[in-house]
Amino acid sequence: MKFAICDDEQVYLEQMRNLVQEWCDDIGGVCTIDKFHSGEEILKIIRDEEYDLIILDISMPKIHGFDVAKEIHKITGGDNLLFATFFEDFVYQTFDFRPVGFVRKTNLDDELKRELNKWYKCYGMRKIIPIRYGHYKDEVNLRSDKIMYIEARGHYVDFYLHGGVYDERASISKYDFLLESREFVKCNRSTICNMRFVLSRKDECFVLCDGTKISVGRTYRREAWEKYKKYTKYECLGE
Repeated sequence: MKFAICDDEQVYLEQMRNLVQEWCDDIGGVCTIDKFHSGEEILKIIRDEEYDLIILDISMPKIHGFDVAKEIHKITGGDNLLFATFFEDFVYQTFDFRPVGFVRKTNLDDELKRELNKWYKCYGMRKIIPIRYGHYKDEVNLRSDKIMYIEARGHYVDFYLHGGVYDERASISKYDFLLESREFVKCNRSTICNMRFVLSRKDECFVLCDGTKISVGRTYRREAWEKYKKYTKYECLGE
């Protein structure tokens, strides 16, 4: 597992780093922890580094934590954010980003490990999807939580991720099993969308965090809107 911790105060940066390491040791895991002292630092590398979880201070100089979160949300969908702050009033504003959770820096020893346990429970449910990719049919393992959407194209299925597009000669029905999870929904007969990356619903479309619009067909709308409603409620409650 790979973690990033961003806080402008060194004492809390080290405290959170130590707590994450202790938690990782407790569960018998192996982790890498990168530390950042400002929003500017983490934004410089976020497109090139893939983190399982980012612990982000909200009140930071120059670039506020929410502004950093907006940029991260555009890149990752924001489902890997855990906010840390002294100010409890910020908790309601964090809902806009659908984060993993929220911890108070005055009570890190109790709250951080609890939130890590909740996150890890969901993390362990992520599926690895092996596909045969490209002309030479090289096997690639895709993590389900990194797939923005899947789209049928003739005899092929395209997997859209932030890092690129993979295709496989297959029918989209092969991946209907993903619809059993709360994250994925069928938008039309040729598209399956991951709710993690949905920024908003506009007219008859889902708008993804990178600006992509996914049209929701008439026969799929009732189920899609209901699943979207439940997913956003679930995320806001932190369940």
